[in-house]
Amino acid sequence: MISMRQRRGRAAMVCLISTLCVAMASCAQTERVAESQSGLNPTTDVQTRATQRPTGPRPTSGLLFVPGDRVVWLGDSITAAHLYGRYVETYFLLRRPDLNLTFINAGIGGHSALNGLNRLEQDVLSHQPTVVVVNFGMNDAGYPSASPHAAFIQNIDAIIERLRQGGVQRVIWVEPTPARIDGMSAQSKLADRQRQLERYVATMRRHPVKEDVIKIQWHEPMKQALKAA
Repeated sequence: MISMRQRRGRAAMVCLISTLCVAMASCAQTERVAESQSGLNPTTDVQTRATQRPTGPRPTSGLLFVPGDRVVWLGDSITAAHLYGRYVETYFLLRRPDLNLTFINAGIGGHSALNGLNRLEQDVLSHQPTVVVVNFGMNDAGYPSASPHAAFIQNIDAIIERLRQGGVQRVIWVEPTPARIDGMSAQSKLADRQRQLERYVATMRRHPVKEDVIKIQWHEPMKQALKAA
């Protein structure tokens, strides 16, 4: 008999593996070691770092970060919890310290993409990021269809466009995280939300984006991780 602690530990490991394999989109591993700051607790003056922003064309495959990137995680409580983001930060601290990356968490619980759009200036662009990772959907899917919060794709499009105007060089658009509905009635509110999330994901996958936007297929791997828990 597997204990609850073992089940939770297994689920955490599955989530970690899913995060590193899916969210980082085939980043190449390396054994290089160099002295640099981790970027996990940025203290360097923003204006000084802004003068050192990466320039030139960015890679469209392989490792998506370049030396000196300032990365902001933008999302809801799933981002604010510092779980998947911290796994990625720790990975790069240990395996690619030479990149000298800075990570800033701008997740707020209960927020939709519309909320994220309305706070871009204060919570995101004020940090002069070069890369922004966007992950919304869980709260958006809970709003009535007539609500402006439910216009998920349109709100994400507006976020991406404003980030471009603000000098962000790359947007990593992560699919909405699934709701955990195992054992729940198909008529439950959470099951309704999951169906809406799946509609968001299907629309997102068809939605055209420019070369500066990378879409990450996160929904299905996370569903499998939740089932394993």
